[in-house]
Amino acid sequence: MGWVFLVTGSFLALYSLLLRRLTGSLYLKSDKTRRLCCSGPYRFIRHPVTMGAVTVIFGLALLFMGFHGIILAAAISPVLIAFSALLIEKARLNIERGYEEYRIQVPSFVPSLRRRYLFDHATCISWQYMLATSILKLLVLFLVPSRVKNRKAVNENEPVTLAIIHQSHFDGPLVLYAMNRYFRFIGTNLVFEKVPLLKGMGVIPVKRYKVDMPPMRELLKTVRSGYSVGIAPEAARTWDGRPICIRKEIWKLLKMLRVPVVPVKFYGIQRLWPRWADKPSFFASPTVEFCDPIEHDDPHLEETLERCFNKEDPTYKLPYRDYRGIHRLLWRCPQCHKIGTIRGNKRTVHCTSCDLKWYKPSVDFIIGAHRKILPDVMVVDFPIEDVVRYRGEECYARIYSRYAMIGDFTLEFDRIRRSSIELNNENIFGTESAEPISFIPSSSALMWKEIIDYQVKFELQKKDYHTYYWDRVLTE
Repeated sequence: MGWVFLVTGSFLALYSLLLRRLTGSLYLKSDKTRRLCCSGPYRFIRHPVTMGAVTVIFGLALLFMGFHGIILAAAISPVLIAFSALLIEKARLNIERGYEEYRIQVPSFVPSLRRRYLFDHATCISWQYMLATSILKLLVLFLVPSRVKNRKAVNENEPVTLAIIHQSHFDGPLVLYAMNRYFRFIGTNLVFEKVPLLKGMGVIPVKRYKVDMPPMRELLKTVRSGYSVGIAPEAARTWDGRPICIRKEIWKLLKMLRVPVVPVKFYGIQRLWPRWADKPSFFASPTVEFCDPIEHDDPHLEETLERCFNKEDPTYKLPYRDYRGIHRLLWRCPQCHKIGTIRGNKRTVHCTSCDLKWYKPSVDFIIGAHRKILPDVMVVDFPIEDVVRYRGEECYARIYSRYAMIGDFTLEFDRIRRSSIELNNENIFGTESAEPISFIPSSSALMWKEIIDYQVKFELQKKDYHTYYWDRVLTE
């Protein structure tokens, strides 16, 4: 019984202290008003650390001191409870926003079935977030031990919007590793279907291709509760490592939240897990840099944020760890111009149609090779043939200059309003119809997107059509 008391009390106290640290309300004395801590045990009692300490004292007494120890524990416990009820209660009342209402809702030391703080991801930290964050921090520490620059930019108590350049699946874990405060990500609803844990962690789902107001309201509610949010302004992972264009709707959102914007820049992760790679590499030391906060109403917000994203990454002069899967990025040979002939292995990239062979090309070199094969540099000869999986069945497909044939379905380019790639292999084209057109090509999903995007943007001259790279070129 003594061990049960000891372990239970220790867990309750330590877990409660960790929650206070994540909410930024750990210290009682401060010149700044701190946000209310109402997560975990604090939803049921106002002083779980004190009750944890009392439980530990009784556990130690039962284990080592017997009857006399219990008498001593019974004498010490009221002192701790009185200290919490008088001094700590008064301090929290003075410095925690909303503590007066919270005190009415939640009992002091003994839980009640009728009185508790209702859970809401905008105000409370879930146990799933605590568990996932702890595991991810350990994994990052051992697999990709990372350096963090300018952590003080996000250690203040006031909420910020993290503007995260989206390069790989490492982005989220690295930001969680670097942050010592609770914050919430935005993620597409398609990812939620694949990873249900994200909902429990408080990630905010947003629908693609639609004006989705509930996530916007949830973002506003979160920052007004005093917590930070994380947004990938580019709304897609970059394929070759170059930053891609930020849509005007994102700029409006960053300003609408009315909190400082902190750009987040990564160094070294493009070499470890590029979007086209078959699998990630580990045991390296990437860097997470928090740039200085930018006020939401700063007239130079856009230029300052993009200047941070465009900072030179010295690791781009180094080779990738592995080139398997690079055919997804280099969908044609920059030397012989043939489509689908580039192959990669552990250390080399070669063409199966000509004598092209590169040994450990750098990230910058691959970016240059990708730039050479884009349709605005290297002319595409139509039609382009492929085999795709469409509506659960394999069929032949052809890309023409103004439309594509997918089996017996005709995808007319002038009907396309938007395009994206999900899970690196599924093309999704939003059209005038209610449901987007989706299929999985056997060649390269990026080839389909880049060719069709170019045709829609320049051949059909749709000036409001958003594309990855050409929007950036046109705005520079």
